[in-house]
Amino acid sequence: MESVQLKASETDAIDIAKLAFEYTSGIKTYYQERNYIIGKTGAGLGSYGEKVIVECQNAGGDNSQTVMTVSGEKEVSTNITANPDKYVRRFVSNIHNLKDRPMSEIVELADQHMTANGTKEVTDSSNQSSGNWLMYVVFAMVFVFMIMMMSSI
Repeated sequence: MESVQLKASETDAIDIAKLAFEYTSGIKTYYQERNYIIGKTGAGLGSYGEKVIVECQNAGGDNSQTVMTVSGEKEVSTNITANPDKYVRRFVSNIHNLKDRPMSEIVELADQHMTANGTKEVTDSSNQSSGNWLMYVVFAMVFVFMIMMMSSI
């Protein structure tokens, strides 16, 4: 888990986090719920997927400072090949590259990026990339294989 202090309101910190997710290689989708933003990698050849969880909290009474807490998790807990820390490091690196820029520049960068590339943001958490389906397919294939092996004995 990593924490980053930003000289920005909670709302601005969330916008900075969204742009950082747009820039983070390997993150396929992200979703915001209140002051949390969750980015997911989806399934790949080497993993069922990872997620990066970001929480933005006001750090002072005047709403000019925000603490951004970033953690990573495996999409499927039994996934031994998942490496969520890799995506946390990429995301935090993007945050450090963006955090001291004025919000007008952040908004302009976001506009340019999303105009050229679209957005990774989804409006419903059920639309996020997930590796759970792949785990079920693998288990089903193993089950079918075992039945075939048992029937040939």
